[in-house]
Parts: sequence; C-alpha cells; structure tokens
Amino acid sequence: MGKRHPVLAAVLAALALAAASCANPLVSEFAGGAPGAPEADARATGSVRVRVVASNLSSGNYQDYDLGHGLRILQGLNPDVVLMQEFNYKSNSAAELKAFANLVMEGQGYYSIEGGADIPNGVISRYPILASGEWDDSSVTNRDFAWARIDIPGSVDLYAVSVHLLTSSSTVRNTEAKQLVSYIKSKIPTAAYLVIGGDFNTGTKTEACYATLAQVVSTASPYPVCTLGDQDTNSTRSKPYDAVLADADLSAYKTPVLIGSRSFASGLVVDTRTYTPLTDLYPALKTDSGATNMQHMAVVRDFAVPADGVPDPDPDPEPDPQPSGNLAFLKSDMEAGGPAGLPSGGSISTASYYAGLASFRYQKSVSSSLTVPMTSTTFSAPGSATKLSFWFKGSASGTAPGLRVQVAAGGTVVNYYDLNSIVSGTTLYLNPTAGGTYSTKAISVGQWTKVVLNLSGVNWGGLDITAYKFTFRVRAPSTHDWYIDDIRYE
Repeated sequence: MGKRHPVLAAVLAALALAAASCANPLVSEFAGGAPGAPEADARATGSVRVRVVASNLSSGNYQDYDLGHGLRILQGLNPDVVLMQEFNYKSNSAAELKAFANLVMEGQGYYSIEGGADIPNGVISRYPILASGEWDDSSVTNRDFAWARIDIPGSVDLYAVSVHLLTSSSTVRNTEAKQLVSYIKSKIPTAAYLVIGGDFNTGTKTEACYATLAQVVSTASPYPVCTLGDQDTNSTRSKPYDAVLADADLSAYKTPVLIGSRSFASGLVVDTRTYTPLTDLYPALKTDSGATNMQHMAVVRDFAVPADGVPDPDPDPEPDPQPSGNLAFLKSDMEAGGPAGLPSGGSISTASYYAGLASFRYQKSVSSSLTVPMTSTTFSAPGSATKLSFWFKGSASGTAPGLRVQVAAGGTVVNYYDLNSIVSGTTLYLNPTAGGTYSTKAISVGQWTKVVLNLSGVNWGGLDITAYKFTFRVRAPSTHDWYIDDIRYE
C-alpha cells in the first residue's frame, strides 16, 4: 500500500530553480558550495571505517518511518551511509527529513530523497552530500533510482545508489538492473567508489539481475548473515531480498562488521528478535524487527577506506594510532586499543563511537557504590587549557542512578561533576563542586552529547592534575550502560 506525502509548497518553491536545471526532481540537503566542487580534504592519513546500511525498515500501515521501529534499529547500528527505501517520514517536509537524518546519525546528518514518489528512495549520510539526483526506473511508476555523491574521508568520493526493484518477476528485475548499469557506466567516474544497495526483491542470489549488476559491482558470495547464519532478509526470513553491493575499488577495503564484542566477517543481517546481546544495538528493542508491517531486515557492511585516498591493496581493518593532539591522557581518544587498565564493567567498544572507530563503554549492574578509575593512566599536563571535554551517550537507571566524574582526590574537596542533568543533544557545561547528595534522576542520552568540565577552581590537594586519573563514581543500586569518547583538553 502506497501513500504520497505532499512536499510543502515552500519547499517546492525553494527547489524550483534547481529543478529547472535538472531532469529529475529531487530534494537534497547539500553540505554547502557548488555540487561537484567539494572543498579539499584536510583529514588525517590512515584508515577510516565507513559503515553502509540497506534500510527498507518502514513499518505500520503507511510504509513510513513514523513509528520509530526502523529509526531505533538504524541508531543502534551507528551507520555512516544509509540507503533508504520507502523513505517517508511525517509529511516529508525538508525540516522533518533533516530532523530524521539527524536522529539516524545522532548528530549532524545529511540526506537526499527523490521527489514526487509514493515510496521514495533516498540516502542519509554522516558525511556531506556533494551532489544527488535520481535516474528514471522505467519499469515502475512510484519510485526511481536515487543516487548521492558523498564526501567520505579521503580524496575519493563515494557514489551511493539506493534501489527498490519490483516484486513482479525476475525478468522485470533484470530489466531494471540493465537500465541501472547503463546509468552507472555513463554517469559515475570509474575512479570513484560505488555502492548499490537496498531492496532488490530477489528470490535467490542467482537471479539474472545479479549477473547483470556484476558488470559494475561485486555480487559474489559470501553474503551477510544474521547471528543464526541466515542470509534471508524479508519479514518472514525466507528470501534474500536486500543487499549492499560495492564496486571493485571499494570491495578491496571490505572489513568485518564489528558490533560490540561480535564480529561478522561478511557483513550482518539485523534481526532484533534473535540478535544477542541486544544491548549492543541500543536503543533498538527486541520487538522492532517483528513490528506490524515491518518490511525487511537491515543489511550492514563495513569498509576500512584509506583516509588519504591512497590505494592500499591490503588495508588494515584495525585503526591506526591517532595524533595525540590535546588528549587528556594517553589514548583518551579510545583508539588503538584504548587506554591501559580498564575497570570491571569497562571495555573498548566499536558498537558506538563519536570519533575514530571506538569508545569506552561501561556496562554494569551496581549493587554497592563504587569509585572507578577509567584507566590506570594519569592525566597528561594540560598546558594552558582550562577545560576538560568528552562525549557521552547511554543510560543510568535504578533507584540510585547518580553518576559523577572525579578529577582529583576524593573526600569533600572541590573536584566533582554530576552528569545526571545531561540532556541528549545539548552540550552540558559543569563547574566543580564538593560533591554532596547524588542526583536520583535517571540518565537517558540517545545521541552523542558533549560534556565540558571547567577545571578552574578544582582543589588539587597541593599537587596538579597529572597526579590523578579520570575517575567516575556510581551509586547503588543502579544499572549502567553508557559510552564516553574523545576526552580532551580545551
């Protein structure tokens, strides 16, 4: 069942000039500047993990994302690029689509969507979209092929194409694939990275359309599977409808999908009903993949691309050491294995991160109050810095969910910062206090949120910050599952 979301008149008016110069009406939120003329990259060398997700995850009675089931799954996967099908959200206004992209990326998100379609295809990206458009799918009237050129880290751009082939027959799907291949060969530079993904509606991986698409992307096995080893992605888990397919250039950098402590060598099919431990996919719920009229399962693939764009025939999927910069202590960016001496309940996690490829995760049910150093490493000298900042995401609950950062000696000296007032998406600025009663307010922060600690006024007990460790204090009884990343001086 299709539904047409009318685009607001004001949005259409704003896009009229762009539509006049392009054959296909498409709504796109560009990063700024002229399409096709990106600013020069100024990123560090090394490899960067780029996670691509195919998402026909609409649910409910109107083939949209309004009910939140698909959104939660996407947030739990921490994607970089999402190939969207049935991309309907509320009235599909520019503001609503932008808000949805931000929610998916839990911060700044970019999007593009084809115009005038009942069940539109589109792309959501963590990185700026430099140009986008749609190519006519002459076999169907309610959607087209939607593409976006994305400024991923490095000097090589990624072209992402979102597709939704017909269910009618394998012959029709092959006709669509032939048309798509023709577009790609004539319009996409061979030196660029290419990924095609979405809902192919294929009954098997041996359909003719896969052989046709093999002219421009790799379609060979092994394929992504769920935690039970099943590659099928439709709602009843009986057909391999969905896929993420990369060209030879990008496939050279394929790397296992890492979710929490689990690794999926060929990629992951996500079914929240069977995935364990589900906390790795927070905030996804067990029932999300089985929601009423949930279309399909998400498909996830990771690529460790060189950030400087220089080809590397044997890319290292492990993150390269990052420059120390203004790190608060050794490896306080949580990269390259993270800092030494992690506490019980603490780990370096790739399930979610603000920057780089990893973060610190604290996951523990606390039965007695604890003072917990994050690491055995003491703070570095701050130079002229007067603030300490980090990024936070996650939850603390229970009858005593108090969570406090400590930067110097304990007792009643001025060196505590209470985190329970944090609001998701709003930077939290804190001055040091002498402690006192802990807050009983639970913490629920769904997107990465910055915390800034003012170091002025801290009682260092006659020493300085280099004598101490980044420490947190938790009350009991409480349950904690949160992340911290990129601890730096400012």
